[in-house]
Amino acid sequence: MGKKDTTSFAMSTRVLFVCMGNICRSPMAEGVFRQLVRQAGLDEVVSMESAGTHSFHAGESADKRAIASAQKRGVDISAHRARAVDVNSFDQYDLILAMDWDNLSFLQQKNCEENPSQIAAANAFCYRARKCNHTRPLPRQHSRL
Repeated sequence: MGKKDTTSFAMSTRVLFVCMGNICRSPMAEGVFRQLVRQAGLDEVVSMESAGTHSFHAGESADKRAIASAQKRGVDISAHRARAVDVNSFDQYDLILAMDWDNLSFLQQKNCEENPSQIAAANAFCYRARKCNHTRPLPRQHSRL
């Protein structure tokens, strides 16, 4: 019996990672996820992007600390350019993962009439994968210095 082609059984899935400015957390999540999808051989059926809830960094590259942190782990996000979530995002993605509670709340409010099950907190998946304590809170937005 030959090895099964995993891509032949999968439907195309589009994932969006969302933080506030799209210059640190969500681009890193996108980069790590992209690498995991490639390693699994699913890059033809799973696509991913990231965006911010606010547009004040639109067009900028990822924060240099995020780039360095990702690079230390073998993930290259240096080509990333920030963008904001728009009204079409809810139709374009199958799963939208928020990086914190504030972003989750923002997305839920913007998507009030659509399918709420497509929006989730990113940490829900991390904790399940690690079999960690589900009561650990998702952080609020990091404060500006």
